[in-house]
Amino acid sequence: MTVTRYDPTRDVLSLREVMDRLIEDSFIGPGALSTVTGSVSAPIDISETADAFHVCMDIPGMKPEDIDVNVTGDTVQITAERRGSKEEKKEGGFLRQERRSGRVQRSFVLPTAIDASKVDAEFRDGVLHVDLPKSEEMRPKSIKVRGGTTTAEVKR
Repeated sequence: MTVTRYDPTRDVLSLREVMDRLIEDSFIGPGALSTVTGSVSAPIDISETADAFHVCMDIPGMKPEDIDVNVTGDTVQITAERRGSKEEKKEGGFLRQERRSGRVQRSFVLPTAIDASKVDAEFRDGVLHVDLPKSEEMRPKSIKVRGGTTTAEVKR
Protein backbone atom coordinates (compact mmCIF):
# COMPACT_ATOMS: atom_id res chain seq x y z
CA MET A 1 0.00 0.00 0.00
CA THR A 2 1.32 3.41 -1.00
CA VAL A 3 0.51 6.53 0.97
CA THR A 4 0.44 9.75 -1.02
CA ARG A 5 0.80 13.06 0.74
CA TYR A 6 -1.90 15.61 -0.13
CA ASP A 7 -0.52 18.55 -2.08
CA PRO A 8 -3.09 21.34 -2.60
CA THR A 9 -0.91 23.12 -5.18
CA ARG A 10 -1.10 20.07 -7.46
CA ASP A 11 -4.88 20.47 -7.73
CA VAL A 12 -4.64 24.24 -8.19
CA LEU A 13 -2.14 23.87 -11.00
CA SER A 14 -4.30 21.32 -12.76
CA LEU A 15 -7.30 23.61 -12.39
CA ARG A 16 -5.27 26.43 -13.88
CA GLU A 17 -4.28 24.22 -16.80
CA VAL A 18 -7.91 23.30 -17.37
CA MET A 19 -8.97 26.96 -17.30
CA ASP A 20 -6.18 27.91 -19.73
CA ARG A 21 -7.32 25.18 -22.10
CA LEU A 22 -10.93 26.27 -21.78
CA ILE A 23 -10.05 29.85 -22.65
CA GLU A 24 -7.85 28.75 -25.56
CA ASP A 25 -10.65 26.59 -26.95
CA SER A 26 -13.43 29.09 -26.30
CA PHE A 27 -15.07 31.29 -28.89
CA ILE A 28 -12.48 33.97 -28.11
CA GLY A 29 -9.64 31.92 -29.59
CA PRO A 30 -8.93 32.09 -33.32
CA GLY A 31 -9.33 28.35 -33.81
CA ALA A 32 -12.95 28.41 -32.78
CA LEU A 33 -13.62 31.61 -34.69
CA SER A 34 -12.59 30.18 -38.02
CA THR A 35 -15.75 28.11 -38.40
CA VAL A 36 -18.14 29.86 -40.71
CA THR A 37 -21.23 27.75 -40.12
CA GLY A 38 -20.76 26.93 -36.45
CA SER A 39 -22.98 28.33 -33.73
CA VAL A 40 -21.19 30.09 -30.90
CA SER A 41 -22.41 31.02 -27.45
CA ALA A 42 -22.10 34.65 -26.34
CA PRO A 43 -21.70 35.87 -22.75
CA ILE A 44 -24.94 36.99 -21.15
CA ASP A 45 -26.07 38.67 -17.90
CA ILE A 46 -29.65 38.39 -16.62
CA SER A 47 -30.92 40.51 -13.74
CA GLU A 48 -34.37 40.77 -12.19
CA THR A 49 -36.50 43.52 -10.69
CA ALA A 50 -40.04 43.27 -9.33
CA ASP A 51 -41.48 44.13 -12.76
CA ALA A 52 -39.02 42.79 -15.33
CA PHE A 53 -35.93 40.86 -16.32
CA HIS A 54 -33.00 42.67 -17.92
CA VAL A 55 -30.65 40.89 -20.31
CA CYS A 56 -27.26 42.13 -21.55
CA MET A 57 -25.52 40.07 -24.24
CA ASP A 58 -22.09 40.79 -25.74
CA ILE A 59 -22.21 40.36 -29.53
CA PRO A 60 -19.64 42.74 -31.00
CA GLY A 61 -19.44 43.17 -34.76
CA MET A 62 -23.16 42.65 -35.30
CA LYS A 63 -25.68 45.07 -36.75
CA PRO A 64 -29.13 45.62 -35.19
CA GLU A 65 -30.84 44.25 -38.32
CA ASP A 66 -28.91 40.96 -37.93
CA ILE A 67 -30.31 40.30 -34.42
CA ASP A 68 -33.59 38.52 -33.63
CA VAL A 69 -35.21 38.35 -30.18
CA ASN A 70 -38.13 35.93 -29.82
CA VAL A 71 -40.23 35.54 -26.67
CA THR A 72 -42.76 32.78 -26.11
CA GLY A 73 -44.26 32.56 -22.62
CA ASP A 74 -41.25 32.21 -20.31
CA THR A 75 -38.74 31.29 -23.04
CA VAL A 76 -36.40 33.79 -24.71
CA GLN A 77 -34.34 33.05 -27.80
CA ILE A 78 -31.74 35.49 -29.13
CA THR A 79 -30.14 34.83 -32.51
CA ALA A 80 -27.63 36.95 -34.42
CA GLU A 81 -25.79 36.18 -37.62
CA ARG A 82 -22.76 37.88 -39.08
CA ARG A 83 -21.91 37.14 -42.65
CA GLY A 84 -18.29 36.69 -43.64
CA SER A 85 -16.38 39.43 -45.39
CA LYS A 86 -16.31 39.11 -49.16
CA GLU A 87 -13.43 41.51 -49.35
CA GLU A 88 -10.39 39.87 -50.90
CA LYS A 89 -7.09 41.25 -52.01
CA LYS A 90 -6.37 41.03 -55.73
CA GLU A 91 -3.17 39.04 -55.28
CA GLY A 92 -4.47 36.46 -52.81
CA GLY A 93 -6.75 35.72 -49.93
CA PHE A 94 -6.47 36.62 -46.30
CA LEU A 95 -3.14 36.23 -44.60
CA ARG A 96 -5.01 35.75 -41.35
CA GLN A 97 -8.75 35.77 -40.69
CA GLU A 98 -9.75 35.67 -37.02
CA ARG A 99 -12.93 37.74 -37.00
CA ARG A 100 -15.76 35.31 -36.58
CA SER A 101 -18.62 35.05 -38.97
CA GLY A 102 -21.55 32.80 -38.40
CA ARG A 103 -24.43 32.44 -35.99
CA VAL A 104 -24.65 33.30 -32.30
CA GLN A 105 -27.62 31.82 -30.47
CA ARG A 106 -28.78 31.85 -26.85
CA SER A 107 -31.97 30.40 -25.49
CA PHE A 108 -33.08 30.38 -21.87
CA VAL A 109 -36.17 29.89 -19.73
CA LEU A 110 -37.12 32.50 -17.14
CA PRO A 111 -38.97 31.68 -13.91
CA THR A 112 -41.96 33.83 -14.94
CA ALA A 113 -43.97 34.40 -18.13
CA ILE A 114 -43.05 37.53 -20.12
CA ASP A 115 -45.40 40.13 -21.62
CA ALA A 116 -44.10 39.82 -25.21
CA SER A 117 -45.99 42.92 -26.38
CA LYS A 118 -43.88 45.15 -24.07
CA VAL A 119 -40.40 43.70 -24.72
CA ASP A 120 -37.82 46.36 -25.62
CA ALA A 121 -34.43 45.66 -27.22
CA GLU A 122 -31.58 48.06 -27.94
CA PHE A 123 -28.16 47.36 -29.44
CA ARG A 124 -25.33 49.77 -28.65
CA ASP A 125 -21.54 49.49 -28.45
CA GLY A 126 -21.60 45.76 -29.24
CA VAL A 127 -23.98 44.94 -26.39
CA LEU A 128 -27.62 43.91 -26.78
CA HIS A 129 -29.86 45.21 -23.97
CA VAL A 130 -33.27 43.54 -23.66
CA ASP A 131 -35.97 44.52 -21.15
CA LEU A 132 -38.46 41.70 -20.58
CA PRO A 133 -41.47 42.89 -18.54
CA LYS A 134 -43.15 40.21 -16.46
CA SER A 135 -46.69 39.29 -17.38
CA GLU A 136 -49.30 41.16 -15.32
CA GLU A 137 -50.73 37.89 -13.99
CA MET A 138 -47.32 36.84 -12.73
CA ARG A 139 -46.27 40.08 -11.02
CA PRO A 140 -46.38 40.15 -7.25
CA LYS A 141 -49.52 41.81 -5.96
CA SER A 142 -49.99 43.48 -2.61
CA ILE A 143 -53.28 42.55 -1.01
CA LYS A 144 -54.77 44.94 1.53
CA VAL A 145 -56.22 43.26 4.57
CA ARG A 146 -59.46 44.70 5.85
CA GLY A 147 -60.05 44.98 9.55
CA GLY A 148 -63.18 43.44 10.99
CA THR A 149 -65.56 45.52 13.11
CA THR A 150 -65.15 45.03 16.80
CA THR A 151 -68.06 45.08 19.21
CA ALA A 152 -67.56 46.75 22.54
CA GLU A 153 -70.48 44.93 24.13
CA VAL A 154 -71.27 41.34 23.73
CA LYS A 155 -74.91 40.50 24.23
CA ARG A 156 -75.78 37.17 25.72
